[in-house]
Amino acid sequence: HWCKQLVGAAIDCLLDKPMLKTNAPSHLFTAINEQADESRYVLHVLNYIPQLKSEQIEIVEDIIPLHDVSITLNLPRKITKALCVPEGVELDVSDTEAGQVLNLSKLGNKQVIELSY
Repeated sequence: HWCKQLVGAAIDCLLDKPMLKTNAPSHLFTAINEQADESRYVLHVLNYIPQLKSEQIEIVEDIIPLHDVSITLNLPRKITKALCVPEGVELDVSDTEAGQVLNLSKLGNKQVIELSY
């Protein structure tokens, strides 16, 4: 555990403003892709904890929802709208010194967020 904290602190020192930062546990996986033709980024947020059941098989048995997940973004283009897909729920985007922040009140196993610019 201390190794992860040490590496995380070193990365924080090297990156003044990371592209994406979250308050979620370390098992959360995020991926962001730009779709320039659509003037948007697409953020994928995956929340699952795989369990190794054999040497080659990982299984997700339980989905443990996360609450109040904050995501801070420092992207090349300013986000003007954040929309959960396919639900169509719009998320507030706040401008802060750390970057543009959006919050998910509850995250199940996955969420796709369209970030328009």
